[in-house]
Amino acid sequence: MRDLGTPVDLKGSRKRDSLLVITTARDYTADELIRDNIIRELPEAFLRLLSAATGLERAFSIEASAKNQISIRLSADLMTGQWQFASLLNLIDSSTFVGRMDDDPFITTIEIQSHLVAGASLAGLYEDLEKTNAIARDVMTELLAPDFDLSAGLGRVWPQVPSDYFFDVDMAPLKPLDTKNREFAEAMLLDFDRSLAGSAFEPEVSPEAWFEDSLVPYGVEIHADQNLIKYRVDFPPSDISTGLLLVRQALEARFIQIKSWSFDIREGW
Repeated sequence: MRDLGTPVDLKGSRKRDSLLVITTARDYTADELIRDNIIRELPEAFLRLLSAATGLERAFSIEASAKNQISIRLSADLMTGQWQFASLLNLIDSSTFVGRMDDDPFITTIEIQSHLVAGASLAGLYEDLEKTNAIARDVMTELLAPDFDLSAGLGRVWPQVPSDYFFDVDMAPLKPLDTKNREFAEAMLLDFDRSLAGSAFEPEVSPEAWFEDSLVPYGVEIHADQNLIKYRVDFPPSDISTGLLLVRQALEARFIQIKSWSFDIREGW
């Protein structure tokens, strides 16, 4: 399990909706951290993608609930698993770790109030994220061509160390996309990539280690035309399978069916 650097308290709740409360440091007001996108941008990208994947318009809010308190409100229809809370914690961690490195932390505590975390541990949230990633890798493996060989006889398997590979992922829609649907597809891929860059799907390694190992920034290309939705990423710092499946769910919720996938995955080191 990764070290978040900020104390996290899990509290069970009888309410259907979930609440994540962030206490800011004395020198940083909630309004300031939201206005300057220190807290808002990365969690919002993930929650937009998650909302779209569950067919919801906007099932969350991020707001200053007190001078030094930020509340992230999450609808019961949006949050369905513990791994989603782990992803949110990761994104908050990535948004604020610079302050910790400078001994000037932006936030002091995080509290999650939800029936989904009743009796749970922080380690359990990250175990659920690991399981979710493993299931997603199995799904992506089944989408690979029958004769796909990852590298030197490894066979038909999705990479477990994605930072060693170039990924070209093409999704062919069943019907040609109009302008609005092309824009939607690109927006979902962009929100996925922001989540990826913010370590949403990483159960172990901290953002400090990513920067020390030069895993970020990385090369990426996103494009959608009438007959193809494309995502290309060079040496992604963590697994992309969970995020890609969220993108597929978001497209399907908008009645965009993917008739076929194609992959070019090449080792780069």
